[in-house]
Amino acid sequence: MNTMGKLLVIVNLLFAVATGAFLAVDYTARVNWKEAYEEKVKQIEVIESNRRPLLERNQQLTQDVKNSQESLDTAVIQNQSRLAQKDIELGQKGKEVNQLKENLGLAILNQEKALKEAERLALEVKFLGETVKNRDVQIAAAQKEVAFYRQQYTAKDQEAKTAIARAASLFDRVRKLEIDLAKANNAGTDKNVRDILPSVRDPNYVNAPAVNIKGSIQAIDKVDRGLVTISLGSDAGIQKDHTLEVYRLVPEGEYLGRLRILESYPHLAVGRVVRPVGMSNPSALREGDIVAPKLAQ
Repeated sequence: MNTMGKLLVIVNLLFAVATGAFLAVDYTARVNWKEAYEEKVKQIEVIESNRRPLLERNQQLTQDVKNSQESLDTAVIQNQSRLAQKDIELGQKGKEVNQLKENLGLAILNQEKALKEAERLALEVKFLGETVKNRDVQIAAAQKEVAFYRQQYTAKDQEAKTAIARAASLFDRVRKLEIDLAKANNAGTDKNVRDILPSVRDPNYVNAPAVNIKGSIQAIDKVDRGLVTISLGSDAGIQKDHTLEVYRLVPEGEYLGRLRILESYPHLAVGRVVRPVGMSNPSALREGDIVAPKLAQ
């Protein structure tokens, strides 16, 4: 036997040994695997028996989680809705705050204006107080002046009443004098009387006073409408036998005749108005008609 054969024998021997060892190991492994399998089956059964409650618990937990998620989603939606409402309310409150700020600003401006107005009114009240004091002084002075003029009026009123009474008496005297002159003229016994009478009735007789004055008719005799009392007297330069022109300006200018002074007293005089020859439908004399040395220009 050569070396090659020896090597083959040795290799076969080693292979046989290895195969036997493998078979022994395999047998041993097969026996252990079965026992392990059976053990695993038992474990699986135990696990399976334990898994069912876990599955049920898991399903319950899953359902609880789902319900919780739904509740959470609902809560989130509600919360978002509340947040949106709060945002709206917050925006409204912000607008109200801004409006209050504007109102506060306006109130401050109005207050400042009111303070300025109050200061102005205080100054005005002070000025009015001083004005009232001045007015009181003026009123006191005016009252004194009114009292003075009231006394003057009372005196003048008394003078006027006295003058009217004297004028009434003078009317009677003049009327009697004219009657006596007419009787004397008709009798023809006194040439001087005949010379005087035409001058009293003559409308062309002119003897105007030298002073430039103007007065008015104050009274007209009720019986003899040509016999009048005027507001001018001796204090104004009017003397007996002076002549004055009689006229009125309203409602329109009109010449009424010439006044011959018969008697003159302080503050008044009595005379007769003679109408010009040819004056047709002369207007009746009225109280207030104007008397003056010449007609108004």
